[in-house]
Amino acid sequence: MKSVLPPGILAPQISSLAYASDRYMILVVCPSRLTGELEKYHALLSEFQASNINLVVLSDAPTAMLGMIQVSDIDAVAQFGARAADGALLPIGFILDEEHLIRRVFEPIEQNALPNPAAVLRAARGLVSTTKPSPITETDWRWGPSRTSVVVIEYSDYQCSHCAQAHAVLNEILPTYQDRVCLVHRHYPLNHSHPFAQLAAEAAEAAGAQGKFWEMHHALFAHSHELTNECIQNCAAQIGLDVERFTRDLETHQFESVVNAAAARARAEKIKFPPVLFINRILFEGARTRETLTATIDRLLANS
Repeated sequence: MKSVLPPGILAPQISSLAYASDRYMILVVCPSRLTGELEKYHALLSEFQASNINLVVLSDAPTAMLGMIQVSDIDAVAQFGARAADGALLPIGFILDEEHLIRRVFEPIEQNALPNPAAVLRAARGLVSTTKPSPITETDWRWGPSRTSVVVIEYSDYQCSHCAQAHAVLNEILPTYQDRVCLVHRHYPLNHSHPFAQLAAEAAEAAGAQGKFWEMHHALFAHSHELTNECIQNCAAQIGLDVERFTRDLETHQFESVVNAAAARARAEKIKFPPVLFINRILFEGARTRETLTATIDRLLANS
């Protein structure tokens, strides 16, 4: 039996349903025994519509509620993992964004009730205004293959202790996945509180120009608590850079505009304070521990 699809997975296509490309969708899986529960959703239909959200019901029983899109595609239900071992439908709600990415899943707390429609509506409204990272481009620094089932995007500051802690966890677990997970690093130096964060980000770019971005990336985080100009120069020597070229690039601020553009992009994406992690474009809000990150990545890999 397929497990329930988690956030971060593209929703399976439903042949009888035209996916809108400009609005969110609430997909409610409704077993026949719970069709009476749909009245609660129908009562809030105008609010769903006012929020530019389509409401879709997947059920094994016909319903007749004006304004609600109804689909009786049980095969699609199975693709979403919304069927029990005995074949019975599970009362589950999915929130899909305009890219058809599953953003939130409401699994059943009890078998005799659909997810609370007011809670689903609140969550969908919140997600509409929640940031998503911009698409990955060739200018992004990637550690791992560009085509993988799971992509982790980090917005980070080299002089931030919390960022260094997140990096240590990622650096520990990602190599165990080999080529199945890709890490994307994006600079977001907090210059007002971390006086060497900007210089460190420029140093990483300067190292990247010599083909050693990730070596410098790891070295800077290893010394995040003691970053100075001298420390950064020592890191450059330790990883085997052309130090004369590296120093010239830093003194002339050769990569200042690159770092500034990255920080401006982070602000435009409403990133508040690093570290911020997205896994398959879903904001990771749990504790940044080996256990929580591994659980999230493993679930996505199992359903990809």
